[in-house]
Amino acid sequence: MYQKIKMFWQKLRHEETFIVVVVLVTLVIVLVMFVNVPELGWTDHFKSTKERVWELAKLLIIPGTLGLIAYYLNKRQYINTQELAARQEKSAQAIAKDQIEEAALQKYFDRMTMLLLEKELRDQAKDSEVSSLAEVRTLTVLRRMNGERKRNILHFLYESGLIMATKQIVNLHRADLTQLSLVQTNLEQANLAGANFTGANLSGNVLAGAILEQSNLTQVNLTGADLTGANLTAAKLTQTDLTRANLTEADLTQANLKGAKLTDTTLTMAKLTEAEYNNTTQWPDGFNPEKAGAINTG
Repeated sequence: MYQKIKMFWQKLRHEETFIVVVVLVTLVIVLVMFVNVPELGWTDHFKSTKERVWELAKLLIIPGTLGLIAYYLNKRQYINTQELAARQEKSAQAIAKDQIEEAALQKYFDRMTMLLLEKELRDQAKDSEVSSLAEVRTLTVLRRMNGERKRNILHFLYESGLIMATKQIVNLHRADLTQLSLVQTNLEQANLAGANFTGANLSGNVLAGAILEQSNLTQVNLTGADLTGANLTAAKLTQTDLTRANLTEADLTQANLKGAKLTDTTLTMAKLTEAEYNNTTQWPDGFNPEKAGAINTG
């Protein structure tokens, strides 16, 4: 019983609940004052007592209740004003952050264009000073960008011929491409080895012959993607959606396929030697992963 009373009092400590209770009690008192119920056997003496109580109620309870209601309404208005100010501040911060990102992106494009035109970046060796500078600038700016701007940067690098499998100028190892949204895009023969794509949407992309060795593709959407002949050696494909993807002749040696979804995926001549999967991995109907060299870790 004590615990119930204690819990009830704790609830009353919240101002809104307390005010509601006071208002309800006041209403009950007012009803009793106004309503004459013969069945209760009112007497003249009790009526005069009731009249005195009513006079006291008019002096104390009703004004107090009105004051509480006014206080509650003022507080709610104050809270609403504070919430509006907080939303406006959050919106202003988001706008400021967006403007900073856009300025950084344009600065990056300007500097990379200068390296392409004035320093002949495309003709530089992979380990040259100019290539290293371009790589540092790229990895730095990617960490500061949202998914849409990361997409623009990746487009720029690919179209500029800086991340090709045949000749890689900018190394994207450890590049932050998380939450990237890049749908139905041609990245054939791109070198994306070691990049972090966690949570990205790459559905419908053409990644035939692409190098994705040791890339982190955790929870990436690769539905319908063309990964024909792609190098996915030691890639992390945990909970990755590869539904209807084409992995013909793809190299998945030592890849992590735990929880991956390969429903209706084409795995013709795909290499799965020492690739790891578990009981939550979904394979195409009739496909035997152990026969293909994969290892069930349970």
